[in-house]
Amino acid sequence: MPDPVLALDLGGTKIRGALVHGAGGTAARPNLEGLAEAPTPAAHGPEAILGAVAALAERIRAGTRVSAVGLSSAGVIDSARGRVTHATSSLAG
Repeated sequence: MPDPVLALDLGGTKIRGALVHGAGGTAARPNLEGLAEAPTPAAHGPEAILGAVAALAERIRAGTRVSAVGLSSAGVIDSARGRVTHATSSLAG
């Protein structure tokens, strides 16, 4: 069986994630494992947010080898500059 994908969603109030088995395959619906969430520490700045994302990712992964990591977040990214240009009101760019 292929390694799962670690899927993470960074929201203005919470971060959610899970291991996704069967992503991109022929399964009608992928299987989610280890679904978990944590509050987004938006008031404490970008370093705190990144730390919370990393901690949740490690908690979900729990030593499991993953084939990829996907991260979603509301906002517009300027990929040439590597910056968030617009985000939700609770997540400063």
